[in-house]
Amino acid sequence: MKSKLIYIILGIVIILLAVCVYVLQQKKSQLTAPHSGAMLLTQTKVYENEYMKLSIPEGWTATQSNKNSGAVNITKGNYILYINTQASQASGVTGGRFSEIAMGAPSADAVIKSYPGPECGKQEKYNAFESYQRIDLYVSTTDAVYNCNVPKSGTVWYFSYLTTSKGGYFNYYKDDEAPGLVVTMAYNAKDLNRLPQKGSAELTAALAEMTDIVKTLEVKHTETGTYTNDQFGVVVPYEPNASFAIYQDGKFVEESRRGDVAHRFSLYFYKHTAFQGILNNGAFEERLFYNKENNKWQVILGVNQLEVDSICPIKLTTTQHLPYYQINDFRTGRNWQFAYVVKEGIVVLEVPDSGLPFKENNVEDLVVDPTEVKFKDPNSVLTVDCVIKK
Repeated sequence: MKSKLIYIILGIVIILLAVCVYVLQQKKSQLTAPHSGAMLLTQTKVYENEYMKLSIPEGWTATQSNKNSGAVNITKGNYILYINTQASQASGVTGGRFSEIAMGAPSADAVIKSYPGPECGKQEKYNAFESYQRIDLYVSTTDAVYNCNVPKSGTVWYFSYLTTSKGGYFNYYKDDEAPGLVVTMAYNAKDLNRLPQKGSAELTAALAEMTDIVKTLEVKHTETGTYTNDQFGVVVPYEPNASFAIYQDGKFVEESRRGDVAHRFSLYFYKHTAFQGILNNGAFEERLFYNKENNKWQVILGVNQLEVDSICPIKLTTTQHLPYYQINDFRTGRNWQFAYVVKEGIVVLEVPDSGLPFKENNVEDLVVDPTEVKFKDPNSVLTVDCVIKK
């Protein structure tokens, strides 16, 4: 009987010792675990890339924009905070148009019947931080006009944005010179009767939290602008006075009208099979295609042109030591085109003759340096040979 009791007591002691050891180990791991700032207390996260840095509190999720690395969507439930640190307006109106920042936001689309169009409803202004004001937009049953949908009852919030004393939708870091900052707040609902009621505790808290997030924003300024296309993994730096136009498989997608028309460049994004180009040296003009199966340029000779007179795309090298090719018209005074072949497709950069840095051009006329075009994955860039066909 005694021996049984002794074994029981020993078993209890062993269990208690094991529990004590486990508790001590847990406390030690908490004390030695690496952490940043108040991460363990508030669960605040830091979102950072080459354009910005800001703090994201618990409950909010940051997602980088697919088309623009300088933009981020931050969401909690149905609330959407959008920050674009590299914004460029398409219109020539000082400060931009409302439609340029609101179109595509679900709650704004629920209220605005068609774009371009002005704000609907009434504004309320709040001092956000520093020189920025937050403009909150509400619409009610009394705001029914030709271009505005209204709720069945009450007053609902549908959109907010930040502006300065200049009152623009685009907040430029330098006087009316791209890029600039756009900050908007919206709600993920296309039925305006589901939009938050004005003065509700949830809405008041969400607007305050979104404003607090923006207060932590640090914009990383650069001397040059950049255009990023994440699908093709390409980053194109350009001079601050430049404007640009973007095309996808020959169709216009977007543009920036900031800067002089003379300092305009274009970017064309093609699927491999959709690409069609030319080669012209002044004597002959050839048709140019890309054959994905054998990874070769396919040159179709011009009328009465002999193979001995044929020309192929001129191979060049970027500062990343990656190949790219001069195509199109080689004659002086024309727009020059440069093709970058990647696994996803073909990127064509078109630059006016006067805007190239490796020619004897004035510094103030420079637009883009083709050698400075960067690719996020250098292994995606292909070296392409040339085949001549009659």
